[in-house]
Amino acid sequence: MTAQRVSKKAITRGDDPLGHAIGAGRWSRAQAGPIRPQMLPPPASLISRQRRRFLPALGRYRRALEAATIAVHGQVGLTEAHHIDAAGAAETHAQVCRWLLRQRLDDMTHADILSCSREIPRAKADRNRAIAALNLDHKPDV
Repeated sequence: MTAQRVSKKAITRGDDPLGHAIGAGRWSRAQAGPIRPQMLPPPASLISRQRRRFLPALGRYRRALEAATIAVHGQVGLTEAHHIDAAGAAETHAQVCRWLLRQRLDDMTHADILSCSREIPRAKADRNRAIAALNLDHKPDV
């Protein structure tokens, strides 16, 4: 294989001497259609596939919080929706950490295990703060 001379202009234009677009390959969005888990790097692909496990539980959790908010306040406003979303995100984060500790414990380092163990109560505290901000214990004046 002989070395080819490549102009600086060709590289900045995005051309490769072999005819490939620079950046094309696994991470390129040149292909049309949605991003699939197979297109992501292995750890993100793993989380994307496992995310399907957490989505139904998150939906049930959100609907229960929305129903409780409607029962107390009569509606779900923008602020309440934000707090419900924050509580759902924190609950999902705790679920992912628990799943990682159950399923991937053998592959994790001590620092990873410690980090996941610390994140579970931290996520639950975030969830509890978001739920407290919803003020569901408030009795409306009727």
